[in-house]
Amino acid sequence: MRYILIFCFITLASAAAFGQFVQETSRFGKTFNQIDPAIKGVNLSSDYEDILAKLGKPGRVVNVDEIDQCTDSNVTVLEYDGLEIEIHADKDKKNATITSLVVSSPKWVLNSGVKIGQTRKKIESIYSGSNAPTDDPNELTFEVLEKYGPGGVDFLFENGKLVRIELKMTTC
Repeated sequence: MRYILIFCFITLASAAAFGQFVQETSRFGKTFNQIDPAIKGVNLSSDYEDILAKLGKPGRVVNVDEIDQCTDSNVTVLEYDGLEIEIHADKDKKNATITSLVVSSPKWVLNSGVKIGQTRKKIESIYSGSNAPTDDPNELTFEVLEKYGPGGVDFLFENGKLVRIELKMTTC
């Protein structure tokens, strides 16, 4: 029992050191890492007011002229310099859900320390373990923690350097 407690403590301490929680899940006989991406404390459970409080006012707010059929909510894109956050919410932006997050500037650092310009090897060392399978050497894909619903994070590389982070959540 003492060894189990020590193992749990080390695991939690490691996750705290990276600023996010990495959890393994197993499907079809393969183990995958699930990650909890966050920027300046904004994660997938953050609401509209929380986003504004932690990231400040966006440079541009685009109210997309469509209703998401799966969530029956309005689609809004918050545009910051090098960061786009898509939310689905009611007209008052209450009950908002982050459905997409795209990072393209080293200005925005994930809580894990990942930022644009890092090498693939560095990203793999931060999120050690298995990632979702991909044949593309310019892409690493991880699943998002199941508590948020189905989704994934793609780390896109050019010439071995991270150039874009794309988080996409499934709304249906």
